[in-house]
Amino acid sequence: MKISFDDQVVFISGAASGFGRLAAERFYECGARLALIDVDLAKLSEVCDRFGERAIAMQCDVTSSDQLSAAFCDIDAKWGRLDVAINNAGKAQAVMNLECLTDHEWQQMLAINLSGVFFAMREQLTRMRAQGGGVIVNVASVAGVLGAPGLGAYGAAKHGVVGLTRTAAVENAREGIRVNAICPGFSETPMMSEIRASADSGLDAAATSRIPMGRIATPEEIVQALLWVSSNNNSFMNGASIVLDGGLTAC
Repeated sequence: MKISFDDQVVFISGAASGFGRLAAERFYECGARLALIDVDLAKLSEVCDRFGERAIAMQCDVTSSDQLSAAFCDIDAKWGRLDVAINNAGKAQAVMNLECLTDHEWQQMLAINLSGVFFAMREQLTRMRAQGGGVIVNVASVAGVLGAPGLGAYGAAKHGVVGLTRTAAVENAREGIRVNAICPGFSETPMMSEIRASADSGLDAAATSRIPMGRIATPEEIVQALLWVSSNNNSFMNGASIVLDGGLTAC
């Protein structure tokens, strides 16, 4: 199956590393024009430089609705449309039980992982309604469909992302807008490294012992699914939360 995004404008948040960085590379290979944001402009610029005139890099903190609004105004000025939006920016939580979370840790998880998605979707939906259609894919997590021991604030935020996805899909289906989410399990990304750093040494063994396939995902496996979910080949999926977990939720 050939996946093409020729001349489509694709927005990706959190594009300086992890899924976002790899997604930018794969969307570019499929012909897309890229609007990339990240809080780390230096790393983002390294990513963007290889894409030439088909990409713009914008420093943006997704917890700021003002910064997001300005970024989308820049996209309007550059290309005048938005075809696909990948809301990927997120932050890992240090592993701890709920009662150990501070107010700051709780609020930070919700601000980055949930409010950041809402602020971005508000900008995206306004533009896609005006132009007559588009595709939004939110990067949630398997922690958004299951309990997440030790990751309670992160899991609560990701459950919220799944809820936003379903609501936006229903509200906008007749406007030609599809809104879906992908829910990866553990994958070998910088976020996984952050979680490892805050957990005991048995985290990997504990995680993989629960996964029927006996391993965690590669970033490529997640991004290939993301490409398909975003593409016109997937024209009738709407409001879905696609779990990519090696069989964990089937147990």
